[in-house]
Amino acid sequence: YDYSLKKMALEGNAYACFEIGSNEFCGYVKGYPRYEEAYRYLKIAASYNHAGACYMIGSMFYRGFLGKQTEEDYKIAYDNLVKASELGNIAAMNVLGLMYLHGDYPLEKNITKALEYFNKGADNNYAFSLNNLGSYYEKLGDKKKTFILLKPLSRQRLILAQAVAKS
Repeated sequence: YDYSLKKMALEGNAYACFEIGSNEFCGYVKGYPRYEEAYRYLKIAASYNHAGACYMIGSMFYRGFLGKQTEEDYKIAYDNLVKASELGNIAAMNVLGLMYLHGDYPLEKNITKALEYFNKGADNNYAFSLNNLGSYYEKLGDKKKTFILLKPLSRQRLILAQAVAKS
């Protein structure tokens, strides 16, 4: 499996590059994460518009796994997250929402934009977006809206717990 994946990646296969990059990021290859190596493969996948690769690159720069969290690094993070978002990656939309919520460089704090991005994720039942929206409305004291947003999360946890109990 690894040999075939590596061979396909060396031939420029975006999906193979993403798979190897993900494995390197998670530490499955050597037993510990190798972010630079992950980036090397993810960059290839991202050049073929692989939404997941764009998201992972953006996330690694945003969280400081790559770079030193300089303005330039945040710009790289932002550009990759925007590209991932435009390609339909919901996780990227959620992180962009967080960037707008906190006003992380290169963005100014913009609650309206943050809520737009969180709502895109929530429309797809993305748990992190639902949680971020719920937290926002909870801080505003809107218990009804908070309950509506967080209720699907408790349902997801119940389904997971039932599945684990059956196994």
